[in-house]
Amino acid sequence: MALSSSPSVFSQEQIRCLEEENVFLQVPQAITQSGKRKVSATFTPPRSSSSSSSSVSIETRGFQDGIVQTFDIPTSDESVEVLEFIGFSADTAIDLYSRYANRPDPEENPDSLFDYACGHLASLNTQRYEEMGTRQALIAVGLTTKLVEAILDPAFTDVFGTQSPFFWAKDSVATNYATLRNHQRLLASFATQQMARKTKSSKRQCQTAGTRPPPPSQEVPAPMAAATINIESSDLNLPKDHIQVQTEDVEILEDAVSLYKGKSFLELSFEETSLIAEDGSINIMQLASVQGGDFNWAFSAHYWTPHKETAEKYREWAAHRCPQAITCVIHIQVPSSFVRGLHREDLRFSPDWKEYVWTSRKGIQPAPKFDRLWRPGQAQVVVGPFCSLYDPRIGRIRAKNIQTDITADNTLKLLSGKKSVQWVFVALDTMLQLGVEVRGKMHLIIYQGST
Repeated sequence: MALSSSPSVFSQEQIRCLEEENVFLQVPQAITQSGKRKVSATFTPPRSSSSSSSSVSIETRGFQDGIVQTFDIPTSDESVEVLEFIGFSADTAIDLYSRYANRPDPEENPDSLFDYACGHLASLNTQRYEEMGTRQALIAVGLTTKLVEAILDPAFTDVFGTQSPFFWAKDSVATNYATLRNHQRLLASFATQQMARKTKSSKRQCQTAGTRPPPPSQEVPAPMAAATINIESSDLNLPKDHIQVQTEDVEILEDAVSLYKGKSFLELSFEETSLIAEDGSINIMQLASVQGGDFNWAFSAHYWTPHKETAEKYREWAAHRCPQAITCVIHIQVPSSFVRGLHREDLRFSPDWKEYVWTSRKGIQPAPKFDRLWRPGQAQVVVGPFCSLYDPRIGRIRAKNIQTDITADNTLKLLSGKKSVQWVFVALDTMLQLGVEVRGKMHLIIYQGST
């Protein structure tokens, strides 16, 4: 039985406009009915701007004037082609979409196709997959060989080890889905603007000539060049009244602590939510990490590093796994007065570090001696090395072998060979106050994706 996709996210008028502008390339009808279109365009970054009430400053990198990007894009938001775009093999995409489309009582099962795909990936946490080798498990769950090779690239083994295979598989798929939806919104917005411009121009010509508008031509004009699509801050789901776009390096404040985070950008401003609210406040919890990390066994926490080098490596790996994605390094400058007032606990590489990371990664409540690191009213920020021993391996270590099986080789290193350090904000009220403290002191370095 043929599988029908959800309706196109583009109206017929938008499709016609994108074809006339040579954004949707002219292709045989059989291909246009495949659920995908080939896109060709040049993308330019947001123009420099200033705001007296800016919450965040941004700079862009990797946008190349005059360089035409060409790529295929699904035209719906739920289809086999969407699943292939976000990282599933053709056979798995067909199977997943078939099960999703034929699920009983859709009204009682309101999950989206994306939710369904993430639920499928969660099987990586089951014993069946955890007993496989990591490569075998990622292939068996249905990811493309290309994506699996990127996830397991030896150049990023240390970063891979800081989270579970499920985490990185889901992160890659989510990043690709956010990229797809951003492409679709950007193209639809461009088409709407072009149609409005043409309508306004046509009316102006008619008023000048005193005639009615001529009937629309049935012929598609020959394309002269690839269209240029100007990306505005609103296209990145950032309110323009609170964003300052700059080209120079951000000023380093004297009485502040610089912390960094590297990741995909679009997941920070996905669909209806945004890192920056309309009133300019920072939705800081969008940067929180889920439980089960090095220092947060059963609660969300904020992970940052004072090493820009480490943040850049995380960003580079996101770009390596998801080449079309927009990625970023987030730089916050936390006032020293705020930092000095925090209850800080340092957990250096030691037998206690090994034990605490082991229990936290496994989601086990730590021994009472570690209450100071997480109990309410105790530590607000915990500082210590990253663990780069990935979850299935750390999960198989027995308690009696913690001290011998976890070694200094299982920590994330800087190029100098020193251990990279993470600052983990563990108290909820501290995380929320952090968002207040860094308003006007957050800088985003945004990198364009490639095709």
